[in-house]
Amino acid sequence: MYPDHNFINALSSFILFSLFFVVLVCFIYGFISDKVEPLKFNDHFDLGYITEEEAVVETQPKPVDTTKEQLQQVKLQQEIIKLKKAQLELKQMQEKPVKNKPVKQKAVKPANTLVQDCISALVNMGERRSSARRIVNKFLAENPQTKTVEQFIVGVFKK
Repeated sequence: MYPDHNFINALSSFILFSLFFVVLVCFIYGFISDKVEPLKFNDHFDLGYITEEEAVVETQPKPVDTTKEQLQQVKLQQEIIKLKKAQLELKQMQEKPVKNKPVKQKAVKPANTLVQDCISALVNMGERRSSARRIVNKFLAENPQTKTVEQFIVGVFKK
């Protein structure tokens, strides 16, 4: 087809050598020169790329300052509410005696009941039973005028 194939081979070799020489000279110039900066490619595509115009600010909730005293106050308030509810239930039960059945009242030692209730209140607030017993005995020895669990709890946590 082409009668002079030697000429075509020589021409293609010359073009290939010329391209190789140009690439080699550009590489050496880029390596040596301080003026040349590397190419920067854009990550954005023309089609299908969504950019956020507004910056999204992430907010973190403020840490809640829970100190030991605040936790004790909350537990104390919860215990007082429970005790008031129990007291109200007892009053309602006493106001409505059951008909046809005589109401039997047991003889209860008030001091012993107070001690047990105070120990139970402290145990419910997280104290160990042995330390609660020690705290109750010490407080009631120092404050014999204490008659209710509420007075005891308020007095213990004031110190």
